[in-house]
Amino acid sequence: MKNWGLVVVAVVLVPIAMFTTTYGIYFATPQPNKHIVPFLSDTLDYAPGSCIGGLGLSISANLAVLAIVLKWRHVSQCIKLSSNGDKVPSLHRLNNGALVVGLIALVGLQGVGAFQYHVYRPGHVWFAFQYFASIVVYMGLITRLDHKIAYESRGILILRSVCCAGAVVFFFPFIVPLIFWPGQFTVLIIAATSEILLSLSTFVFLGSFYSELRFIDVTFEVDLLRGPRSSAYSGESEPLRETIAINQIKV
Repeated sequence: MKNWGLVVVAVVLVPIAMFTTTYGIYFATPQPNKHIVPFLSDTLDYAPGSCIGGLGLSISANLAVLAIVLKWRHVSQCIKLSSNGDKVPSLHRLNNGALVVGLIALVGLQGVGAFQYHVYRPGHVWFAFQYFASIVVYMGLITRLDHKIAYESRGILILRSVCCAGAVVFFFPFIVPLIFWPGQFTVLIIAATSEILLSLSTFVFLGSFYSELRFIDVTFEVDLLRGPRSSAYSGESEPLRETIAINQIKV
C-alpha cells in the first residue's frame, strides 16, 4: 500500500457515516427520553443503533491506532532531520508521550462502543471521559510538536491549531454542565451541541494527517535465513529473522 493517507480518510469517514445512520435511526424510531439535540451516546444506546455504533467505533478505533503509530514514526523521522540540536531528546519524549496518550484515547473509544449508557452507565461515562480528555491532550501535544519541528505547511499548522483550540473550548461546555447542572433542558442542549462540535474538531484534526501520511511507504520484509530441516541449507537450524522497515518517501 503506497498511500497510507487513505487510512486517515477511513478513520474520518467511518464514524461520520456511522453517526449519520444512527442519528437517522434515532429520530425515525421511538426512543426512551428522546432529546431535541441528542448526545452521540443517545444514538448508540439501543439496537439497532447500538449494534451499528459498536461496529463503527471498533473499526474506527483500530484504524486510528495505525494512523497514530504512523504519525508517531513520521514525526520521529522529522525530529532526526530537524536542526533543533540539543532539543532532540525532549522532542522525542514529547512525541512518545503523544503516542501513549493517543492510544489511551482509543481504548476509551472502544469502551464507549462496548458499554451502552443504559446498560452500564459508570463504564460508559468513564470511557467517554477517557476518550475526549485524552484526545484533546493528544491534539495539544501534536500541535506543539508541529510548531516546534515546522515541517508542515503553514495552512496545516493553522488548521490543527484551530481544531485544537476548538476542542479545548468545546470540551468544557460538554463536561462541566453535566457535572454541576445535570438534567436541565438548556444544559443538555449546550452539552450535546458541544460534544458534536468537539467530535467534529477531532475528525478534522485527524483528517489533516493525510497531508503527510500519503507520502509514507511502509515496507514489511521477512528474511528466512535458514529454516528447520530445510533441504536448501545444511547444518543447524537458525531462527526466522523478521525486519520491519518504515521508509519516508517524502518529508
